[in-house]
Amino acid sequence: MSELGEGPSTNNTTIETVRAIPESRNQIITKREEIPTLVELPLVEACENLYDRNIQTLSSSANSNDINPENPDNSFANIIIDYNSLSGENKKIVEILIKDGKADMIGNYDNRAVVRLRFPLARGTQVKELQEVSVWISEQFRKQPMTWAPTMNVDDVAKMYMSEEVKDVDPQKLAEEIGYYYSPEEKLFYLSEEHYKKVKDGLVTG
Repeated sequence: MSELGEGPSTNNTTIETVRAIPESRNQIITKREEIPTLVELPLVEACENLYDRNIQTLSSSANSNDINPENPDNSFANIIIDYNSLSGENKKIVEILIKDGKADMIGNYDNRAVVRLRFPLARGTQVKELQEVSVWISEQFRKQPMTWAPTMNVDDVAKMYMSEEVKDVDPQKLAEEIGYYYSPEEKLFYLSEEHYKKVKDGLVTG
């Protein structure tokens, strides 16, 4: 397993103390630095690893609400991954994780096929312990091409803002105003420069 730092925020802290982060489901991560604001502490490093490997996470949960004392089999933290965004190599890794009881498939999760990575919980489970397990599983995946970065042309942006006037604005300035990144050679808007670089690099060093 990975050796993780043992800062005071995680040393001996148990899952019961972790509060849920609401409204992060299906939110597209546009920058790595956003992850700690969308993901609960025990799974932050695992989700960073997956993002570095260009794997699309749709949701995660690791908080006190995930403990079910009446049904221990239903007590688990999880990370939800878009199955169809995975490379062939990573789909094979998923098969192994499912066989080992570390993941399962959900056929219809908001109209998507997804992989759910499962991390068993119990009362008193330490945050550090959950970090180690989730990081180890995330490290089993391989880097893959970035295939899920949304792009838009100027017509798409005009429709989104319901304004034809945006077509008259310099695309570079428009991108700065709306917080996107503009690629002049492609004439496309990306949600962030980080997404653009991931697509162009193919594989991102993580």
